[in-house]
Amino acid sequence: MSDRHTVMLNFLLLIAGGLFALGICAPLMSVQKWLVFTQTYTLGTGLLRLFATKHYVLFLLVGTFSLAVPLVKLGLLALACNHPSWTTAHSPRLLHWLALCGKWSMLDVFLVAILITVGTLRGIAAVEVQYGLYVFAAAMLLLHFVTCRLETLMQQHASANGLVEDAPAVSEPQRLRKRS
Repeated sequence: MSDRHTVMLNFLLLIAGGLFALGICAPLMSVQKWLVFTQTYTLGTGLLRLFATKHYVLFLLVGTFSLAVPLVKLGLLALACNHPSWTTAHSPRLLHWLALCGKWSMLDVFLVAILITVGTLRGIAAVEVQYGLYVFAAAMLLLHFVTCRLETLMQQHASANGLVEDAPAVSEPQRLRKRS
């Protein structure tokens, strides 16, 4: 990986980290009940409220998928961008863990979307999306973009150094003909 790629990926990771931190503190949604009561929720205060009301399972689930998984992904990406020798030696496992983190890092965005839909459809409350949801989603999408770009660069590096496995002995059309 060239210095230009490393600088670009580190810059994107820095932006993603800032967006992630802002997304934790910024309001995700405002809920207005019966046109009288309005509450604004952030990810941080939501987690603290879950813990205070002794909803420990929800606290662990939301905390894991909203905070821990994206932080692990951010750390793995920073490690991969800044330690190419480690990346080359551990690339299959690294790509596996990055893919696994990527599958779960948008869970809370979907959770908020479900809450908005359910609350609005039942007529119980008017739910308004705040900028924090967009900031958090942008951070997760940027992390996904960096992951895809890093994976492409790792594959290009591997193929340039002859580290890519050879093509399978039986091509796909031949394999399909044998099954028929």
